[in-house]
Amino acid sequence: MHYTILKTKSLYLPLSYLNRKDEFEKGWIEDQAKELREVKLLPEDADATGMMFLFDNKISFIAPHDEEGVGFLIESDWLSKTMKSIFDALWKISKDTTNYSQNN
Repeated sequence: MHYTILKTKSLYLPLSYLNRKDEFEKGWIEDQAKELREVKLLPEDADATGMMFLFDNKISFIAPHDEEGVGFLIESDWLSKTMKSIFDALWKISKDTTNYSQNN
């Protein structure tokens, strides 16, 4: 699952992004500074699919992998705080990619 704290590039705010190692397009990690995003790799045993975006007091879940696709948005102060806390915990245990090469 993609765990993302979403902030828009047009406002020059960085994007914090968590994902599994095998789900990045070539060059995506290496371009993170230029594209105003910070990327970390989830632990190897993290097994989830779909995407989750956190912004303001909103949580967006998207599962584009199914034939029909599913997505929904929840607006909730308490749930947003909880999900951001989970994101922060995952961020702390995920691998830094500052000097990472996708050729590894």
